[in-house]
Amino acid sequence: MDILDDIDPIEEFEEYCNQARYDLVVLQDEAKDRKLVTLEEIESGSEIVYDYPLYEVSGSCNDALFAKILEIVGGEGEADKATMYWGAFHCLVQEQFTDGKRPPCNCGLGASHQLQEQIQILHPETCDREITQKVAELLNIDLEVIDFYHELFGAWVGNAFDSSGPDEEYCGAIYFLPSMINHSCRPNCCWSLSEDNSFILRARREINDFEELTISYLPEKIIKRCTEERQNFLYDTKGFTCYCDRCEEPDCVRTIRCNACDDFLKPVSQDLWQCQCGNEWTEDEIEKKEIFVQEEDATSIEEMLGPLHYLTEESWTEKNVTNLQKRLYFLKTHQLYNSGEVAEVLEALGDLQVDATKEWYNPENAAQCFDEAAELSGHLFGTDSEVHQVNRRKMKLALKDHADNQKQKELKPLNLELPMNGRDEDGKKREHSTKKFRKRQDDQKKNMKEKFAAGS
Repeated sequence: MDILDDIDPIEEFEEYCNQARYDLVVLQDEAKDRKLVTLEEIESGSEIVYDYPLYEVSGSCNDALFAKILEIVGGEGEADKATMYWGAFHCLVQEQFTDGKRPPCNCGLGASHQLQEQIQILHPETCDREITQKVAELLNIDLEVIDFYHELFGAWVGNAFDSSGPDEEYCGAIYFLPSMINHSCRPNCCWSLSEDNSFILRARREINDFEELTISYLPEKIIKRCTEERQNFLYDTKGFTCYCDRCEEPDCVRTIRCNACDDFLKPVSQDLWQCQCGNEWTEDEIEKKEIFVQEEDATSIEEMLGPLHYLTEESWTEKNVTNLQKRLYFLKTHQLYNSGEVAEVLEALGDLQVDATKEWYNPENAAQCFDEAAELSGHLFGTDSEVHQVNRRKMKLALKDHADNQKQKELKPLNLELPMNGRDEDGKKREHSTKKFRKRQDDQKKNMKEKFAAGS
């Protein structure tokens, strides 16, 4: 337990850590950065944390007040920010509004001073106060409370999770222990929400004792991109620059096809790309190539950059078997295979190959895709998750389809008759056509008549 010698666990989180499936602790270093650490080994696929929401809200454009907040922050493109202001608003108690008058809205309050104290423990992000001032005026928040409201807003920005369902517009939830889980572009954990919006944390891989638990704050589309784009996205949305292990390594998703051989130019540092043939490119040359190919059509992007560059992967927009297989190759090569996106791609690949009307119909391969998707989704989200169960059902149907096809082949009757016209099964012309066969019969009859006449 050397990791605990110089850093004491934060007491406020001990009760929550004790409720976890494993022995966890929240630590804080000299820079005041907090981290959730496991004190024991965790097996891959294990459920680590199951935490109920500290508070959750839902916003809708049908709510006039939420619609006005959305307008103040900049419209639909800033919907996440509006949801965070909405969450902070609902964490205020009655007396914190001017003259105790809280504006009417479609969502109940249910806040308390105890809730506010818990949220204050969470790390807030630094945010623009000018917009907070405008939102506070709209919400009739007391002048002496505006700074506190801005602090609550910062806590929501830094710690809230999107809990929107398929039929919901803008929903967010804030949790206590999960708020201590830091980001990594190569996380060792993944998270999902249960039907009651409880937070579930699972291990993507085997985790060593005294290792920090991490998740990704990035959408799946962004986590596949280059380091600069990932860092920019996190800074714009979360207010920090990521320096995780992956961000410090050579940027492998910018691997390009070598122009001197059939291999690839791979980054060996932040500024140099090398191929095994001896060819070398600088970062400036790579960047110029990337800028140039983005002006070309999608086919040219793959021809010029190769299948291992993130821009090529984004160009495979058409959902066909070839593109889906190439996406799987890209994700596996760049150590992004153990993810929810891979399960989605495998399921899509199975859906295409189980369609009997398509040229790539192959129910046996489809069953294998569904099986792998089910195994991966069960590993990441649990065997009770809908995506796991759907793929299990699809796998059984594909196997039945394959078995039926095999039976039909076995029971197909043999054609023992001599074909008279057309072509045989190998596509070759038949030696005996109907016309030749009849002529030969006529010739035989004629010969027999002549022999019979001569004999008489």
